[in-house]
Formats: sequence, C-alpha cells, structure tokens
Amino acid sequence: MAFGFFKKREYADQIFSNGIIYTMDPNQPEAEAVACKGGEILAVGDFEELESLVGDDTQVIDLEGKAMFPGFIKLVDAPAQTIFSQMYRMFPEWSGAGLDSFIDALSRAIAAEGEKDTLFFYGGSRPQLAGLTVQQVREAMDAICADRPVAVLFTDCSVCLLNTFASDAVKAAAEEDGVSMISLDYILSVIAPPDWEQYQASVIRQGRSFARRGFTTVNDCSSFDYPQALYRNALQELLMEEQMDHRYLCSYLLMGPENQPMLLRKLRQRQTECLELQDMIRCDGIHICIKPVITAGSEEAKLNFEEETLSALCVDVADIGCQFMVTAHSQDGLTMAAQAVGAVRDSGYKKNAAILAYDDALSEKEMYEFVPKEEVFLWGDLDPSKAGSVKRLMERLTIDAADALGMMDRLGSIQKGMAADFTVLQSDPYKKKSPEDFYDIKVAFTVVDGHIISHD
Repeated sequence: MAFGFFKKREYADQIFSNGIIYTMDPNQPEAEAVACKGGEILAVGDFEELESLVGDDTQVIDLEGKAMFPGFIKLVDAPAQTIFSQMYRMFPEWSGAGLDSFIDALSRAIAAEGEKDTLFFYGGSRPQLAGLTVQQVREAMDAICADRPVAVLFTDCSVCLLNTFASDAVKAAAEEDGVSMISLDYILSVIAPPDWEQYQASVIRQGRSFARRGFTTVNDCSSFDYPQALYRNALQELLMEEQMDHRYLCSYLLMGPENQPMLLRKLRQRQTECLELQDMIRCDGIHICIKPVITAGSEEAKLNFEEETLSALCVDVADIGCQFMVTAHSQDGLTMAAQAVGAVRDSGYKKNAAILAYDDALSEKEMYEFVPKEEVFLWGDLDPSKAGSVKRLMERLTIDAADALGMMDRLGSIQKGMAADFTVLQSDPYKKKSPEDFYDIKVAFTVVDGHIISHD
C-alpha cells in the first residue's frame, strides 16, 4: 500500500501578504507573500501559490501596503552591560595606576556615599593594580573603612576587592550555607544582591525598545561574562513565558590574556548552556579587544596581547566553532589583529570574523597582506550609520550583519527554511532619498521566531 498518498497536508501558522516584501535574496528580491510554520519560513512567493497552505488555524496577516524586510540585526551592542552598570554605583574614574591612585578614588567614593551600611562599587581595571597582592589592597581598604563592608568589582568582573569586614561576612555566610567554592555570584548575593524583579523589568523595557526600533536580533559583543550570565538568566525566564522580544547572541569579551585552557573550557560551557534554547539565545562568539594599557609600575603604554599569543588564541577559538571579532584601538593593534585573522585562515578555518578599527586604519594593501579581502569584515563596511545610500543601509541591517555573524543560513534574508524574523515598516524606505530620511520611518511591528511583537 502506498502510504505516502495519505501524508497529512502541511498548513502554515501565519501567512503575511498584501505588502511590499523585500527578501534580500538576489534570486527573488521581492515577493507577494510569506508563509511561516514553527518559527521558520515555509514558503515565499505569490499569494495564489501559497493559498494552499491556508488551514483552519492559519493566521493571515494583512500588511496593508507596509514594507516587510528580514529582521534587522544590531551587530554591535552591550545590553547586558548597560543594565548591569545601572544596577550599582559606578566607581569614580581614576587615572594612572598603583595603590595610591586607587585608594584616592575609593576615599572619594566612600565619602560620597555617606553612612550607607554597605559600600559596593563597580568599575576600575585589573592592569591598574598589577603587581599588588590582595592583602596589600585589603589592608589599604581597611585603613579607609573598617567598620562596614566595602567591595569594588572591576569592570571586567575578573576581580572583586573586599575589605576585611566584607571578606569575613562572605566567609561566615558560606560557612552557614555550606558553600565550599565561593564564586563571584555568591559574593554579590551576600554583599550586594541584585533586585531581580527590578532587573527583569529593565530587561523587558530594553527588549521592547529594540523591537520598536525594528531589531529582531541583538549581538552583545561588549558586555562582560558575569553581566551576560545574569542577562541570559532573565531572557531564559522570558523565553519560557513566551515574552522574549528578540534573539540574543553574545560574545565573550576578552580584554587581556587569560589562562587559555580555562578560557576554552568556559567558551565550551557557554555554548553547551545554550544548546536547548530554541536558537533564541546563543553564546558561540568571542570578542577580543586589543588596546594599549598602562600597568602599575610602568609609565609606557603597551598592547595588552602579544602577537604569537593572540594568533594561537584565535586559531584555538575557531577550532571549537566560535565566531570571533577582533577590535583594535591602535595602528599596531590593527596590524596584530589582521595577522591573527590571517593565522586562522592559514589554519583552514573559514569562520567569519570582523575587525573593528577605531583609530588609524591600515591601507587595503597592508590589511590584505595578512588576510584575503573576501575573508574579513571591516567595521567601516558594516556600520549602518556610515551607509552612503538607503540600499546599503538596508543591506547592513540584514544580509551583511548575518554574514558577519556567520548566520546567513538562519538570518538576514527571507527564504524557505530561514528563521521567521521580520521587520515591518510603515512605509517603503527605498522611496527615501538618503539614509538619514530612513530614520523617520516608524516600525509597524516585528516578528521573532514566528511570534508577532506588537508595539502598542
């Protein structure tokens, strides 16, 4: 018996039609209708062709002449860091390096806080106290304030400095709770526990803001590991409640050399944590920031990475399947970044990478001496704010961003099998004369994983 004749007909969950649908697919630039099922695009074409996919439960959405695009991708952002920084009192900016400058800044911060029971600050960087022991710093902190807990969490969350009062409080709590390994998460839960309800509300507001601006995917490449972990936890709760407004991609931000085997284990762990999150939360990237730094005991700025160390790291990161971005803040740093990407390509890895130049840029001749032009992305070629035409702007928000993230198989265009992520605009941006005029267009609504995100 030919059981295939009795195969159940597949119907769409939604069909979008009666608008201007720009697919960003060169083989089919425009379409009349798009059918979706289970968070993926089922079919693209004329409405008559897709009419057979309409079932009793299919939602047919009338675009009413609006313009639909693949969901916009925000390629560079720091949503987790933004919210985390708003939660705590920022540590004063302090120049130079060494214990004296740190204590001066801490004294000013404590004086500004008055008689608060707990003094917790966020800011500062590890290189500024390089060469000093924890005990040296703790004794200096005790000399300023010994009768209340004082803690300073460095910006990259690599170090949390405690005075003796705070350290004793954490140890006592760990003993009472039976905790043998004291993590940063545990220290903060004792010294400065976040208001989770307030934090979650901030994440929701931020997600709505992304949606109102048309972004369906946000790439968090400028937040540190611990703030990202909090953010992912909040998003997981929203995902289970079907309230997540955007896809979240995040990269591990590396501001200096770390123990390489430990770093690779951490990256694998982050990847594993996100395997079952419906492709809505991904942690398979790394953002390596190369910049000049001044360390304690030195007056001369040096790059925070060495050439061979960086190249070896990038190759190992590519080997475990991570996407990577290298940001350079100087001419020498950009040269080093180009060489590192070249080492990855020479090792046979064809993963996408982006090099972002903030200062002087290498000439094309110098840049492509290390890596072929078609295998590297320069931020100047991806930055939406620098698009010279509306066409280039729309490409940078969609297909170009997906390409730079190595996700062209899921995002950036409207094709069968791609994620059902769309941005619907009130009017056609291609009728605008300049990219600046585009920002006057309002977003009607977005669609993420097949779910319509209303902006009411």
